[in-house]
Formats: sequence, structure tokens, C-alpha cells
Amino acid sequence: MLSTKVKASKFVRIAKSVIYEDMDMNGVALTACLVSALLLTGCGKPDDAKIISDVKDKVTDKINRSYGGCENYKFLSNSTAPEFKNAYLLHCDNNLNPNDLSFSNMTVHRHDNSVAVCGVVSGKTDLSRQGVRFVELWGKDDGAQMQSKYSGRQIRDILGSPVDTYRNYYQKYCK
Repeated sequence: MLSTKVKASKFVRIAKSVIYEDMDMNGVALTACLVSALLLTGCGKPDDAKIISDVKDKVTDKINRSYGGCENYKFLSNSTAPEFKNAYLLHCDNNLNPNDLSFSNMTVHRHDNSVAVCGVVSGKTDLSRQGVRFVELWGKDDGAQMQSKYSGRQIRDILGSPVDTYRNYYQKYCK
């Protein structure tokens, strides 16, 4: 498959020869056909590598914004009271450290009005290693995540269950 640059350069060469050699209506019609053919073959659409790179940046940025604050709760780590122990776990074992992330199983799914990337990001919290499954819509502020575990709280206690949201997004965008 030819790259977009090669397609574009071939198009420019052909268009120049048509325009300079034959300026009649046939040349204009041929040029219009060539432009249409290029647009229909995907010229200008980003490739999967670009989309995946953009989504990795987006997911990393989200993780970066949510990470931190554990130091304020470390004094609760040895607490015997469940509510204090859960507060410690909630703040120290739920958010990945953005400095050591690993992405896997990244797939691009193109739909009529959206492009979704489905995958897994793994890393470490302040206490353990975790993985997060995600569905992110490329070029939009929309997506869903499901962690491998939710420390310090019951999944049923989380407003708008992220597991249900993730499953709905996965069914809609990743199949």
C-alpha cells in the first residue's frame, strides 16, 4: 500500500502534466477525477499508528491528572478501623503512577462518526501493580475505563459504575 506522501506526490506530478499540457475541459475533468480518487482512497485520513499515539497521550494525561495525594493518607496505613484503612487504600492504591506505564492490546475501530481505540494500560500505584482496560474515542473528550481492582471501596458504591460504563462502551465501539 502506498503511503500518503507517495500518493500525494504522484497526484501533483499527474495534475501538473494535465494542467500544463492540456488546459481544455478534458484536462479539468481528469484533474477533478484524480482529486476525487485520492480523497476516496483515504488520502488525509490518519493512520492507526497516529491514532494510537494520540490516544496513548490522552490516557497518560488523564492518569497524570489523577495521580498523587497518597502522602497525605499514609498515616492511615496501619489503622485497624475499616473506614480509615479504606481511605488510605482509596488514595494510595487506585491511581497509576504516570511515569511507568505500559500499553498493550491496542486496537483501532473506525465507525461512521467516530474512531475508538480499545486497549489496556498497566503500571504501578503507590502500593501495587494494576491494569486498566479502556475505550477512548479519538479526537473527542469521551471514553471509559475499568480498573483491575478498586481498592478501598465496593464497586457497587461507585456512582455510575465504571464497570457498566466500560462494558457499554466496549460493546458499542470495540466489537
